[in-house]
Amino acid sequence: MDPTFRPARHLEYIAEHLERVRRREIRRLMIFAPPRHGKSKLVSELFPAWALGLDTAEQFMVCSHTSSLSDTFSRNVRNLILSEHYRRLFPATKLSEDSATIQKWTLHGYTRPAMMSVGVGGVPTGHGAKILDIDDPIGSYEDAESAKSRDSVYQWYTSTIRPRLEPKAPVILSMQRWHEDDLAGRLIRDQARAERWTVINLPALAEADDPLGREIGLPLWPEWWPIEELNALKSVSARSFDAKYQQRPRPAEGALFKKAWLQTADAAPAGLRWMRYYDLAYSMKTQADNSASIACAIDRDGTAFFRRGWAGKMESPDLRKKIAETMQAERAGTSHGVEAALHGGSVVQDLMRDKSLVGVSFRAVHVDTDKMVRAIPLADRAEGGKVFFVRESINDDVWIDQWIEEMAAFPYGAHDDRVDAASGAFLMHAKQPGFAAFAQEQLEQHAQRNQ
Repeated sequence: MDPTFRPARHLEYIAEHLERVRRREIRRLMIFAPPRHGKSKLVSELFPAWALGLDTAEQFMVCSHTSSLSDTFSRNVRNLILSEHYRRLFPATKLSEDSATIQKWTLHGYTRPAMMSVGVGGVPTGHGAKILDIDDPIGSYEDAESAKSRDSVYQWYTSTIRPRLEPKAPVILSMQRWHEDDLAGRLIRDQARAERWTVINLPALAEADDPLGREIGLPLWPEWWPIEELNALKSVSARSFDAKYQQRPRPAEGALFKKAWLQTADAAPAGLRWMRYYDLAYSMKTQADNSASIACAIDRDGTAFFRRGWAGKMESPDLRKKIAETMQAERAGTSHGVEAALHGGSVVQDLMRDKSLVGVSFRAVHVDTDKMVRAIPLADRAEGGKVFFVRESINDDVWIDQWIEEMAAFPYGAHDDRVDAASGAFLMHAKQPGFAAFAQEQLEQHAQRNQ
């Protein structure tokens, strides 16, 4: 069908999964692959043309970060169907005589469109889809780094496009990763309460457990992208390369916390003194940080244990109610600190008037150092294997995973409220004078180690 097409192992691997999508064996498929590695040609052009050749009742909706790019995919599929070779392969698949627009065209014998093209943010009025293909929903570094843009893409998917699907309709999301909070990142996090996804992750340079069986460090498409070319790209920007080419949207070096340092325990030692910290945010805008709270205790050998974390976007009355309920539930053996920034001081004053909290130890905590300085002591403790999240029941798996993910992304992640809450609770135990100077010294030493 296309004499310019270059076969490759990774494209065959993707094609096998696309065949399973057409058979409805896979309902949700994510494909992460580097730029210029043949992903879009295969997923958004050859696959729809092939599927429509096998079954004229299929109905595709193709979306991309711009309407012009999604229109290009639609045009190329339509041109394939018009080609002589395609007509010989699939004689029953013909365009309708009145099928004129690129954005929406039909096949002979049908009134509803066989393919529609929509830009991210667009609304396909009056029509649904049997297969949804979202190809590169983010198109620029600026959009990836903008929380407002990421929120907009997510809201468009959940509120506009997802409801357009027919029952049992598959979704294919193919993209290069830009940010840990991009559309793929959010949908993966949503899996705990929503739809499960099959994920194909194809880094440009092989890493451990490579799906194609490559040895670590070998290129994905050596005939087209040899290792010298990839290393040259990496030398320009390691962070960009890790995200877009390695599908790891944060650098391997430089993150303050490593996932391997953050451990879980089924219980903390008995008799510990717990300190709970509340990091408050008041904006209900989706790009705003969450409010977050977690309790910390430190045992005799300096190991920090964290338990019962929660986070979320809440309006002021709901947030104050949540804080009061937490304080009441942990009345015995826990001291509480509410960050005094923004409206924290007034929250403490309101809580002081709450008769149900008589006997609860709590106070406003004034913060005079930045987020990185406050996190350094906890990161050093974690690096020494002395940070544990307490898993008191199976229900704790979700919040612990969220805490670890956000801490491992810090300071490059979309949010840092959980980091602030954890470091705040940890520092409530720090009584020694001159702590800010000590933390600043730790920060400078950390920066020198990572130069």
